[in-house]
Amino acid sequence: MLFDAGEIPRQAAIILDIAGEFWLVLGAMKTHPAACAVLAALFLVSAPLPAAVAGSATWKASPVNSEWNNASNWTPATVPNGASDVATFGASGVTTVVLDVSAFHPVAELVFKPGASAFTFNVTGDILEIEGAGITNSSGTTQTFAISDGQNISFQNNATAGDQTNFTLAPSATLRGIVFYGAATAGSATYTIDGSATGGGGAELQFLGLSSGAEGIFSNLGGNGAGSEGGLITFVDSARGGNGTFTNEGGVGPGALGASMVFEDTSNAENATLIARGGVGGGGGATIKFIYSSTGGNARVELVRNGALDIHLASGPVSVGSLEGNGQVMLSSNTLSVGSNNLRTSFAGVISGNSGSLEKIGRGVLVLQGANTYGGTTTLRRGALFVNNRSGSGTGTGPVNIDGGTLAGTGNIAGDVIVGGPTGRAVLSAGRVNLGTLTIVKTLTFAASGTYEFTLDSSQVASDEVVANGVTIDSGATFNPVDTGTATLAAGTVFTVIDNTSTTPISGTFGNLADGSSVVIGANTFQANYEGGDGNDFTLTVVP
Repeated sequence: MLFDAGEIPRQAAIILDIAGEFWLVLGAMKTHPAACAVLAALFLVSAPLPAAVAGSATWKASPVNSEWNNASNWTPATVPNGASDVATFGASGVTTVVLDVSAFHPVAELVFKPGASAFTFNVTGDILEIEGAGITNSSGTTQTFAISDGQNISFQNNATAGDQTNFTLAPSATLRGIVFYGAATAGSATYTIDGSATGGGGAELQFLGLSSGAEGIFSNLGGNGAGSEGGLITFVDSARGGNGTFTNEGGVGPGALGASMVFEDTSNAENATLIARGGVGGGGGATIKFIYSSTGGNARVELVRNGALDIHLASGPVSVGSLEGNGQVMLSSNTLSVGSNNLRTSFAGVISGNSGSLEKIGRGVLVLQGANTYGGTTTLRRGALFVNNRSGSGTGTGPVNIDGGTLAGTGNIAGDVIVGGPTGRAVLSAGRVNLGTLTIVKTLTFAASGTYEFTLDSSQVASDEVVANGVTIDSGATFNPVDTGTATLAAGTVFTVIDNTSTTPISGTFGNLADGSSVVIGANTFQANYEGGDGNDFTLTVVP
């Protein structure tokens, strides 16, 4: 703007745009025509035309270069750089867009029109903050965002990372390479968090507030070489895993740490799939951690080799939807509840923790195949728990309470077992699917609400069997036998139902099968004997 001599006030403050920078000129200027002439010349000669103010714009089909910050690359000639600005992309001859001048770029939305080119956005010095609807990709092709050197892309409010979008965090990107705030979501985008840098830290992706992993697919890479830390994904505050799939890889080589995934505060993994894989060539395994008041919701947890689930810093019980694989679970004095997603899974790894406990919930099946060492209680609330370990104890060293559901299997149990509780029908079924022997090192008690489901196969002349060191059967407990075969057995054929290794006789009888009474099972009639075998076993003998 130019002023006439009479229009320039004394003590004026004038803002000049000189060489693209704003200067504030202060002084006791006198209203003199010469001063005005000098000022006008300064405006006309020294200052270039000012850049257009920030606003919504479309990336040109033929931009002059790849710089986001160059207004000449946009139409209209402005750089999207405001919380309400929309950056639109269509077909273009320049598909690499660079944000690298340490600027801060808030935008509301990135829109990729139908038929738009496949773009790659290199964020190497800027911060791209998406505050509105997020990324809308109607192009039919994948749009890629590459982040390096500690810079970040953040999604705020209700922004989404969209569909057919791919985000990569370079190994040198540290601390909040991608951040989701508020109620922002990861959409169905794919993410690679590269923690493979040798001798340095890995990249980080963070969810804050009520943000969600949504349907995102996440690859969190471990370290590569001694001292490398691996990638990191964190959920803070009340952030949620959504339905995301998170694969955390182990380290590569001696001294390389595996990737980490941490849920803290009151965050919830919800229905996510959480995978932790073991290391390669001596590298450490990946770890999924729950700390403070966080929990796993209905998440499916898969642990491979020395991949680990660590809840020893959680301030209370932690629930997960299911547990599978052959990795490690680390408890403290808290309880891990498994089964809320009602799946059938097998876990062949090791559950440890001196006073930690395991609780099976939900309608599904959990098969324990490893030698577990946790010292707390194992409780079955619902569904089925199969103990099929070949060494040690499938249920740790503590007692086992069957409050509801079915305990079965052909493995070993170190602690006392009580069948029957307040929550529903509780069943002991030994082998159940595959006939065999379930061994209980200590005592077996059938409470009044407990049931023994005994299975024999007359065609194979074989049956289930339970071994226990002392047996108590409370009044009201029931015996439910079934024959999966069709043969008629010879009189005098004996099946051992409970092998009592204690010198003390069995205490009590099943309410529906008194000592010496008969029971028809399939095509055969059997007589019950609670002093059978070596004098203190429960046997069934075929009678004419």
